[in-house]
Amino acid sequence: MTPNAEFLEALTTFETQVVEATKFWFAASAMNECAKLNPDTLKAINLTAGFWLTVKLALEQQAILAVGKIFGAGERTTKNMNSFLRVLEKSRLTVFSKEALAERETRMPRGVEVDRAHVPTTEDIRRLGRLVRRHRRTYETQFKQIRDEHIAHTEIIDPAAQWAMFQKTRIKDLEKLIAFLNQFQVAVRGMYEQGRAAKLPPMRWSVRSLAKRKLKDLRQNVSQEDIVAEAKICMALLTHGANALPRASRRSLRWG
Repeated sequence: MTPNAEFLEALTTFETQVVEATKFWFAASAMNECAKLNPDTLKAINLTAGFWLTVKLALEQQAILAVGKIFGAGERTTKNMNSFLRVLEKSRLTVFSKEALAERETRMPRGVEVDRAHVPTTEDIRRLGRLVRRHRRTYETQFKQIRDEHIAHTEIIDPAAQWAMFQKTRIKDLEKLIAFLNQFQVAVRGMYEQGRAAKLPPMRWSVRSLAKRKLKDLRQNVSQEDIVAEAKICMALLTHGANALPRASRRSLRWG
């Protein structure tokens, strides 16, 4: 396998993992925010509350599992952030050289000048690694135990201990972590395709803020904004359908 093929395989795997974590978490959270913003949406969800609670829980758990794939360091975990950083460092003087960039020039956007391209330095990669470690701590201190003992494996946990385990988590920290993964992914893709410096681009990450935005203001090429837009459409369709039901039919949908 050529250095370029090895790097692209690693990048594609990483991007897939990031998209999964992003869409799982932001879809679940956007449902919540839509219900808060529109009382009719909350009423529509409550018609089949058991189903939507199941969907939300499944999405949240899959998001944590997906993040665990990225930050996991077990012996069986061969495609993770650690392995990707190793490939990134290994590719620094080959895949990211100006010569390699020139060979890819025909597939680059207009305006990219190879002679002005930035070849990442060892310090660039180390700086990215330091940013990774900061967010890895969020996963390891807040969510790893939940992943290991509650989601991936069924262990007998004292209710008080389980409550304490969940009390350690902060939703905003997980959203920031997932946003960072997207920033990291965009930065590396920009380094590869356009010779950009290894800098994280600004990115909107608050689900609450995104859910309040109009659909036309949510970008389709940004995973978290795209899935929030789709969740908003889904909740709007659900609300419209529930409002169209006769009251007797609405009551018959409840169990008990």
